Parts: sequence; structure tokens; C-alpha cells
Amino acid sequence: MRRKLVRWIPAIAAPALVAAAVGLASIPAQADIPVKTPAQVVALAAGSKVSAFSGTLSQTSDLGLPSLPAVPESAAGPSSGDAATQLSALTGPHTARLYVAGPQRQRLQVMSGGNEQDFVHDGTTAWLYDSATLTATRVTAPAGARDPAGQTPAPGNAMTPQQLADRVLAAITPSTRVSVAGTTRVAGRDAYRLELQPKTSATLVDLVSIDVDAATGMALGVDITARGQATPALAVTFTSVSLRTPPASRFDFTPPADATLRHVTLPGEQGSARQGQAPTIVGSGWTSVVELPGGTAADLLSGAAEAPTGTQGDAGAEQQAVLNGLTRAVAGGRLLSTSLVNVYLTDTGRVFAGAVPPESLYAAARQAQ
Repeated sequence: MRRKLVRWIPAIAAPALVAAAVGLASIPAQADIPVKTPAQVVALAAGSKVSAFSGTLSQTSDLGLPSLPAVPESAAGPSSGDAATQLSALTGPHTARLYVAGPQRQRLQVMSGGNEQDFVHDGTTAWLYDSATLTATRVTAPAGARDPAGQTPAPGNAMTPQQLADRVLAAITPSTRVSVAGTTRVAGRDAYRLELQPKTSATLVDLVSIDVDAATGMALGVDITARGQATPALAVTFTSVSLRTPPASRFDFTPPADATLRHVTLPGEQGSARQGQAPTIVGSGWTSVVELPGGTAADLLSGAAEAPTGTQGDAGAEQQAVLNGLTRAVAGGRLLSTSLVNVYLTDTGRVFAGAVPPESLYAAARQAQ
């Protein structure tokens, strides 16, 4: 299943946000929470073992994306508005319900503008449902293949506080100042506010704040602030949370009778060579650049491939309108620029991205030649 350009933005931005160094200073805890040093809070977060929970998430984004042209009326059909729908995940506020019962069962319901996008995973089958287009896609994996959950994009590539925190805390390096900025209450639970600030000015990231649950180490909220912005460019926070295992019925899904059904079987372990390629990381820490596998740019820009027969032209026109609105022409390709991440799509089909100025992407592209 090919993914649109806007689906990739959170995924390719996250590796560039990975870095931290454990500081020594601590701020006295409030209420009844014991005082902890930054190193202790980092260890608490990294050691979280919560695997079953449910809750309501709030996401806000202020990435400074340009305004986009309206989707053409000719783009009618199941694919109509798909690009605009995916882009909406990166702009404005959104609310979602999340249910998790271990690695085999997850459900994410994203509500936006009266519509709902649903991602349901139960074992070797995943469902994607969009109420705006009345489209339900069943994703299965062949015998012996990987579970489809990790290969199926959730609505808008939604990311939980824990997933964001895991990426940021995955590599602790001396490139970051880490402190505990007191305590807070998130979704009715006591939490430490862990702050990570890059020591270098060669990144678009100014500050990452993680609200770490005092009892379990689970990330309850993450704010990422870009340089020059007073408010977070991306914030994902639980507004309510329960650590009880959701009932099995939460993961049952039956498409509405009037929905258009699609069925996608993921390739097995011996799938295409391109799918087996992993992104390449150029550099390290906050200034790292991600190079996506060769040919990715062509995939990102070929939205028509997902459209049913007879609608490819309309879907392609829609994707081109979105691409033109999101990016600008630069030497050797096109550039998507936001306050938190830049993406360089080269004319040769390669993609470079990072939380860095465009010049760093151009340099990485030259170095990779």
C-alpha cells in the first residue's frame, strides 16, 4: 500500500528528533511525588512496561504549512479528498480514542470535522475505515509474513505520546541539555516534566517536553517546540487514560453495509527489494538527516496508484495540486518546508528529510551521490 507525501511527514521527522544527554540538576518535586534527577526520570521513562491501556488523546499542530488549493470537484469517488484528509492530520486540533491490549490488539479512532478514521488491529488482520469516503480497507499478511500492524499506516500516521517519547529517548548523546522542569498533572495522574533542549543551533527543534507518569514511566504527553515559535509545533497529550485492559469487543470491526470494501495483502518476507530497504541516517543527533530508499519520491507522488480503476486521473490531479501547494521548486527538486522539519524531494526520486535547515538536506544529497 503506497502512502501519500503527507503520511510520511511525522515518520521521517521523528528520527531527526532523537538525542539527549542526562543532566545533573533537578527541581524539587511538588505534591507527594519524590524528588528525582533527570537521569532517574529518563530511566523511569525508558523502563516503562505498560502494555494495556485506553484513553483519549488530544493532538495540536502548528507547523506553518502553506494554505492549499481546494480539491477539484472532478476528484469525486472513493479517493476524493484523501490528500486533504491526510493533510488535516498535520494541522489544527484533533481528538482520538486509543485502545491497546498488548502487541496484538490496538484500535485508534481519530475524530475530525464530524468524520471518523478508524484503525483496528487484531492479530494478523488490520482494518482502515474512513467515514468521509465510506471506504473500508482490510489488510492481511500471508502465512509466515510479518504482522500487518507495523506496515499499515494508522489514520494520518497518528502517533501516541509513548511512540514520540521512545523515538526521542532512543539515543542518549551529549548533544542535549536534559532537566526536570517540576511536576504536573496529566489526565488526572502525577507526572514529571522532562525537558530536552538541543545544544546546537543547527536544528529546527528548540525544546522537547515529555510528561512522564510518576507511577509507571508511561509518557502521558509530548510537546515539541520549533525555534522561533512560542507554542509547540506538535503536541500529543492524554486528556483521560485508564491502565485497565480494554475488553476484547473493542477490537471487533464490521464495515458498514454501504461502505466500499478493499482488500490488501501485504508482501511476505521475500517481498520487493525496495520494501526491504531501510532508510539511511546521515549524521547523528538533532542534526541527522534521513535518506529514504531510492525511488521513494516517485511513490510519494503517485497517489493515482491507490485509486480504483477509472479514477486515476482525478486522484493524480488531486495529488499534484497538493504537492504544488505544499512544496516549492528548488535546485534539483522540490522542498517541503515546515517549522519543525524540511523534506527535499530530488528530481532523481530520492528523499532527504530532517529537523534541519534546507541547506543541510542539500549537503546530505550531495554527499550521498
